[in-house]
Amino acid sequence: KEALIEKNISESVRESTEKSQKEYFLREKLKAIKKELGEDVGGNNDPDQILAKLEKFPYPENIKAKVKSELKKFDMMPSGSLEGALIQSYLDVLMNIPWWQKTEDNDDLKNVEKILDEDHYGLEEPKKRIVEYLAVKKLTGNLKSPILCFFGPPGTGKTSLGKSIARALGRKFFKASLGGISDEAEIRGHRRTYVGSLPGRIIQGMRKAGVTNPVFLLDEVDKLASSYKGDPASALLEVLDPEQNTAFNDNYLEEPYDLRNVLFIATANYLENIPAPLRDRFGIISKLEYYEDSELEMIANRTAKVLNVKIDKEGAKEIGMRSRGTPRIANRLVKRIRDFAEVKYDGTITKKVADETLDVLDIDKLGLDENDRRYLQVLINNSNGKGVGIETIAVTLGEDA
Repeated sequence: KEALIEKNISESVRESTEKSQKEYFLREKLKAIKKELGEDVGGNNDPDQILAKLEKFPYPENIKAKVKSELKKFDMMPSGSLEGALIQSYLDVLMNIPWWQKTEDNDDLKNVEKILDEDHYGLEEPKKRIVEYLAVKKLTGNLKSPILCFFGPPGTGKTSLGKSIARALGRKFFKASLGGISDEAEIRGHRRTYVGSLPGRIIQGMRKAGVTNPVFLLDEVDKLASSYKGDPASALLEVLDPEQNTAFNDNYLEEPYDLRNVLFIATANYLENIPAPLRDRFGIISKLEYYEDSELEMIANRTAKVLNVKIDKEGAKEIGMRSRGTPRIANRLVKRIRDFAEVKYDGTITKKVADETLDVLDIDKLGLDENDRRYLQVLINNSNGKGVGIETIAVTLGEDA
């Protein structure tokens, strides 16, 4: 009986070995065929290419050790196994996160003021606070000062100010939308034990930015929610604390990541909705308000000048009155009305042209982009044959602002 068991075990081992050898032989043969055809054999996940990249570039020593350890595990995995695929995904993330890449800052404050004025009309107080913040950064040489936070109604220029700061400094820009997040893993990442696990929003953002010192916009931090899955606002405390974020721990990454060179900017609609401990991280808080009609009138004039379109005083005034307090809508209206004026009139935007254009429901004549088309088409479908006025259009576009 023992001899029979021994025989069965030997046969099973022999069959398994033969199958593995056959698979190995066929895969090597396939690699040779692809190589002869000039096709990519290993790709970015080929162990030899990963090791060559590891030696070529200045990865931190702990990352080099981690990658080599994972490659040893990968070599022991059977071909096509689930765990092998998970290790490949992990190595792909680990190798493609920026560890040393960075852009050089343009610390010329005159240039910062110039770009802020080019991109935004008015907003004197927020622009003053931005220049002061960057002046402190220039003097101290680090970003340990409090985080910039802009709050105010939708469409008042919070996100675009962040883009302008990135452009003025010569940095990459990334925006992470945090509205509605109720899972702490969205910030800290999922543990690798779960199938389909991913890094958190912070590490994903750093990977997309491709540098260690981007301008990182945390959008709508007042709309974070807590649940049985954890509190994302508490996880953000580590991200924004200059004493802790030099070794930020992402559950997926399993290695400390340095965020000290990232310029974080937060935006919110209501400051009161931000948890108190997180709000304490925002030492420089600037409120943005809706624009006055007279300011929007000047913005309409400036947009018309950029577009090389004639606009009279009454036409600019009409657009300013109907822009719902936001420059974005004023700019959009000038662009839409311009096309109509060029087709039907002599190209000058007057009050009559503005009124007539905004009563037209044939959206193909308005030169709208895809988002505008989608919103306006919904309005038209729901109007039951009634006219859709500019107030309704402005409200709808404002929701997208």
